[in-house]
Amino acid sequence: MKKPTTIVDKSWVQRVCERPDISDRTFDLLKQKCQPVVASVLMEEILANHFQPNLNQATVSRMRRAVLDFHPHWMKHPAELVFEELVKNEQILNAGLSQEQAMLASEAMSDPAKLGNWMASRHEEKKKRRTARKQQQAWFHKNASAAFLHPPDLGTFAKNGSSFLAMVLKEPDLKLLVLDAYLGQTWKRWHSAETAEIDIAFARLDCELVSKLPFTHSYLLAEFLYDLGPITKIGAPESKKSNPQVLSGNQINNEEDQEYVASALRCDRLLTCDDGMHQIAQAFREAGYWKGKCILIPGDEADQLERHFA
Repeated sequence: MKKPTTIVDKSWVQRVCERPDISDRTFDLLKQKCQPVVASVLMEEILANHFQPNLNQATVSRMRRAVLDFHPHWMKHPAELVFEELVKNEQILNAGLSQEQAMLASEAMSDPAKLGNWMASRHEEKKKRRTARKQQQAWFHKNASAAFLHPPDLGTFAKNGSSFLAMVLKEPDLKLLVLDAYLGQTWKRWHSAETAEIDIAFARLDCELVSKLPFTHSYLLAEFLYDLGPITKIGAPESKKSNPQVLSGNQINNEEDQEYVASALRCDRLLTCDDGMHQIAQAFREAGYWKGKCILIPGDEADQLERHFA
């Protein structure tokens, strides 16, 4: 029987690698139970950790070795998959890195010392995007109804996000503003020679088309949910005071979490120790937008896969 494909996130990989006495056994057991898949964001986070001297570099080194051991099951950035589906009008048949991309990634994971300049620019870009996300949230908070921001459950939360996406796609100016923020700025750096094709794809994207592009819908919905999460409370009205927000107010890592969730939507499972990521993945599942499963493992039980894998 085919093993379920499983995105593993940094929170879980790090907890395992912090304990060399369990790491080899745990990774071997993981590969017995599923096919681990490495999202591009996992590589980025581990490489970034290489340049943080306050972190245990022996742990970081074990994390890099674990990723190298999971080759060739390395996945493209989810925005690249949307590019294939929306701009290139291609069905996504293979989400893995190309041979050339995998070679570059392998070189970086084996010898990250050359990437110092990349690390500095990456952090600055993250801060700018976080600022833009908070501005977007302020707009949502002003324009969305109270009922919209207080859904009764996670499934409704995801369905509300999908409805909001449909509304945005019906407003040409707002649509272009949102698509440029979510995809255009990134694509025009990665695919500068195809700017005209990107603009055409944005112009033609509407509710009917996005319903035929499953991964594009999933990716844009994940963007919306990570925008809406920090200003949303889930549960019955009487529980508003005690029910926490879906995501915390500190959003510097939400971009990475979103990439894990979006990548997992192409797979069967997501394995994490992060409760916020679990809730967003669960929202997709409860709304019927994902048939997969998110496995949430407490950090101090990271090696106890038998207890958490069905």
